[in-house]
This record gives sequence, C-alpha cells and structure tokens, in this order.
Amino acid sequence: MAWWSVCLSSLSQGLVVVWELQLERRGRPERVSVSWEHRGQTVTSLCWDTAALRVFAGDKGGKVSFLRAGSSKLGKGSAFVIFPVQTITTVDSRVVQLGYLDGRLLVSSLSRCYLCDTEREKFWRVGNKERDGEYGACFFPLSRGVTAGQPPLLYCARPGSRVWEASFSGDVLSTHQFKQLLAIPPVPLISYRSEPHYNPAQKSSQSIAFPRLLYFGDQNLLTWTDSAIYVFTPQSGQVLLWTEVKDVVEIAVYRNELFCLHGDGHMSHLSLLSVERCVDRLLRREAWSLATTVCVMFQHAIAPSRVRLLLQNFFPPPKPCPQITLRVF
Repeated sequence: MAWWSVCLSSLSQGLVVVWELQLERRGRPERVSVSWEHRGQTVTSLCWDTAALRVFAGDKGGKVSFLRAGSSKLGKGSAFVIFPVQTITTVDSRVVQLGYLDGRLLVSSLSRCYLCDTEREKFWRVGNKERDGEYGACFFPLSRGVTAGQPPLLYCARPGSRVWEASFSGDVLSTHQFKQLLAIPPVPLISYRSEPHYNPAQKSSQSIAFPRLLYFGDQNLLTWTDSAIYVFTPQSGQVLLWTEVKDVVEIAVYRNELFCLHGDGHMSHLSLLSVERCVDRLLRREAWSLATTVCVMFQHAIAPSRVRLLLQNFFPPPKPCPQITLRVF
C-alpha cells in the first residue's frame, strides 16, 4: 500500500481514522486503521511519515501519538483493523502543528517548539524563549546549490512577524524579521473571473502571527492568516509575495500548487507561477486581454526580449511577399 493511496481524518471527539482509497479498483474507500488514543480531545494536527506509513496526531491537551496505517488486504473479515497506538509525549499546551522528516518529529505548541528523535526516543526544546499563541513550525530541506546534501533546517514562527531558523538538532541559528519586509503591495490573484488590480503605492508594515509554516515550491516558506497568504524565501531573507485571500482555514501544498480550504467548506486551487509562465499559460488558453494586462501590470518583472519571444510563439510574423522582378525590354 503506497502512501498516496491512503488518507486520514479526525473528528472532534478524538477519533483518528486511516482510509485506503481503492484507486486501482475504483471502489469505495475502506477504513484500515483507527485510533481512540485522543478520546475526549480535539485533534488539532496530523502529519504523515510516508516511508513507514505512520500517522502522527496531536490534540488540544498536548498529547502526541502515532498510529501505523494498515491495509484492507489484512482484514477482509472486518470493517477495519485496529493497530497498536503509541503515545510519544505530552507537551505543555495545545499542539498547533506537527512535522516529520528523516526520523525527527517537530512539535509546535502554544508556548514553544519541541524536537523528537523518534528512533532513539529523545526530546529537546528548540530555543529557550517561550511564546503565547498559535505559531507554526516546519522542516526545510536543503536540496539546491551549495547547501545541497546538508541536513535540513527548522523554521519556527515567533511573535511580531519573526521566524527562528534552527539546525536539525534544534539549535537556533538566527532570527528573521519580516515586519518591515512585508511593507509591499499585495500581488493580485490572476483569475478569469475578475480583472486583476495592482496598486504599487499600497505599502504598510505588518505585524502578524504565522499560525502555520509549510515548505513550499522551490526553497520557500508559506504561511497564511484568515485574510491573506504569504510566501517567503528565508535563505535570502526576502518576502516573495503576499496576496489577499479571504476566509482561509487550512492549506495543503504540492510542489508549486496550493489547495485551500475556506470557512464555508469550499476548496480553491492556486498555482505559484513566474510572470513569464503566467503569460505563457494565458496565451495558450487564448486569454489575450488578461495576458496583456499581466504584462503591463508586471512589466518590471519580465524582460522585453522574453515578451517578444512569447508573442512570436503565438503570433508568428507574416511571411514576406514574394519579390517580383520586372524587366523592361
């Protein structure tokens, strides 16, 4: 059973269920693992260990546990299979976010971040200063350039639009301050449904809490509030962009794709594209007016030579008229 063929869900009563999707057989999803370890508590965060098919769960009371995902092939005679569940730890307050990478579990609570070596069952704190509120944390793989092959980093949100950068062993290396860097205008969403508007004069610093942090795209960090989405490039200490998106409750990412759950239950799908790729996609879909608007709106970010190349791909120059030579006798 591959990790992409299963999904997990949790209920407010503390039940955690792993479902096998039956993609190959196109059948109904089947429950393959169930955990009541968090009975009576709201499960506040879930994450996967995709290599070992383990599910980590954290709840409102601070308990963190893991459940191994089974397979419907192991339990044909029953509706689901109950696998052993293990409590890993109980932290000081509600679990805000969990993350897992290469044998390490990252737990972000309301007051601080903890790192757990799941193989050696060792725990330690990330940094010494506490905080009070919903602040996320995530692993940050280093897979490009001179940092390729080095251990991953950790990023832990702090009050006042700050983020700690820490080593894979939990030592804080530096603090990134994004408050003043966020004094840039929001980038409009490019949609067929409405005309985008961009006001470069709209600038004001923002002091916000980052309730979740996600590794996103090409060495970026993503976070959001209920009214906006933010993308940072922490290695260069820059804000890539922020955009206004209303009523965002949860976001899942895959490469440069965002899948957003909104408060009213509907899902939206967003893609992070460079200006040139955006224009190229619009031209391929024959959205001529919108492509022109994007070119004008972001002319500072696209080279004129690239615009000419894009236009030539879709509007090749007319063939020259054959030359006729007249001879007078």
